[in-house]
Amino acid sequence: MQLLQSLIDDISLTKQYFFVISGKIVEQTFSKEELDFIKKTLNRLNDLIYYIPYNIDSNEDFNDIINTCDYLYCYYLNPQSSGILSKSILLNKLIIGSNRNYIGDMLKTFPEIGIGINEMNSYSLRESLKKLDEHNLSNT
Repeated sequence: MQLLQSLIDDISLTKQYFFVISGKIVEQTFSKEELDFIKKTLNRLNDLIYYIPYNIDSNEDFNDIINTCDYLYCYYLNPQSSGILSKSILLNKLIIGSNRNYIGDMLKTFPEIGIGINEMNSYSLRESLKKLDEHNLSNT
């Protein structure tokens, strides 16, 4: 729950950005209080979050969503290999991801694709978004 709270804090404090979140909430992995908290938060932050409550299976649909984004934030409870890294490269989108495990290793090895952060620190996300904004401004 601490990691989820960190993401919510990130979104709450980063008001100039809009987040698209997709994926099914596996209700059995949360307590009733945690589920209530998640639902209330999604409603409270609906001007900052578009939530897609299922996994996006269609490659075309996934690409369409990614193409609407300025940046990709690869947020996993257990950072692992992710197709979002390949998508970010193929669709020319910078990515923010965990600085741990496979994703962190890839972002360290290929810094031109994005930034690895400590996802438990809201300041890291805000600073990373600023860096990516500066990068985009310098490339226009």
